[in-house]
Amino acid sequence: MKLRTILPAALAALLALPAAAQRESGSFIVRLGNDTVAVEQFVRTPRHLSSHLVSRSPRTVLRRIDADLRADGSVERVVMHSQVLNDPAALPQVITVRLGGDSADVRIARGDTVRNLRVATPNGAWPWIGDSYAFAELALRAVRPMRRDSVALPLISPGAPATTTGTFRRLGRDSVTLLAGAGESRIATDAAGRVLGVASPNSTRKVTVERIAATSAYDVAARFAAAERTGRAMGTLSPRDSVVASVGGANVSVAYGRPARRGRQIAGGVVPWGQVWRTGANNATAFRTDRDLVFGGTRIPAGSYTLYSLPSRDNWLLIVNTQTGQWGTEYHPEQDLARIPAQVRTVTGEPVELFTIRVEPDGQGGALVLSWGDMEVRAPFTVAP
Repeated sequence: MKLRTILPAALAALLALPAAAQRESGSFIVRLGNDTVAVEQFVRTPRHLSSHLVSRSPRTVLRRIDADLRADGSVERVVMHSQVLNDPAALPQVITVRLGGDSADVRIARGDTVRNLRVATPNGAWPWIGDSYAFAELALRAVRPMRRDSVALPLISPGAPATTTGTFRRLGRDSVTLLAGAGESRIATDAAGRVLGVASPNSTRKVTVERIAATSAYDVAARFAAAERTGRAMGTLSPRDSVVASVGGANVSVAYGRPARRGRQIAGGVVPWGQVWRTGANNATAFRTDRDLVFGGTRIPAGSYTLYSLPSRDNWLLIVNTQTGQWGTEYHPEQDLARIPAQVRTVTGEPVELFTIRVEPDGQGGALVLSWGDMEVRAPFTVAP
């Protein structure tokens, strides 16, 4: 069923509310562990949604997002103004998306540079902006009155060349799950369908979201920008790093993303038991050796590989996979070269904040060592003769 045919009925209950109840304001705060990564302030009426969204990573950016709504509640136009703070040379960007028919017309402007796109939307589309839970709530309110267990919505992000799909699944009277690009999130709602909070333990971002009273996004942006100017910028959430070592005549290297603990439980939490983990963040963890290595009784020929992990409470398998260059969540078990048992233990002392991979030389071999929080994993190896 096409989105444009189901939206009028879907929003009928919302539009029937008294006028005073139709204007609503509030804020959402987005956290990763104990760090705030974004704050949104919004005002919504039956014909308009205005959002001010400030995000911290890798730089402080302030966005104003305005959406014009049709009488049936569907979105006619979205305009998003984005400005990087603390950088006078950074020109503001303005993206305009006009939705209608079987396509969306997109205009991207920065200074004198303008680019136009036409995005196919044969089943309609719903605007989707990262970290904007006012827009997520708007989408949720569209699907909620359908009273179906599962609803798939085509989503369009301003500036993206194609739509994606978000699938809402009903869990009960007060919660739904959303399966979208970053994975699965659980959304808690009230009786009116308002988003009260979000938890995303099964997504790649793993953020939590809380609805709070209206808070000035401009004041928050000023605080974030001031912290940035004094050397306390949040930076990239999971910076890329590498380690290179010469071990027993072999040159071994690892390139990986380094997520931060941010006060979270790592073993069995951020790194869940019984699920394949990318052994880092973002792009796949790259492992290379120019000599054959032997892990226990498993020989790894010289070459380039990707490292994954399969953790559990009592043991840890280090997975050597032959696919390379992919995003970290793109895992194909049929391309596994080996699954190597590793030693895992809980260590005392100061928890390791940034996930760290080391190559420790030891005679004619050494060990790959993974450390994060109070968790340490060791995979000893020798260099083959």
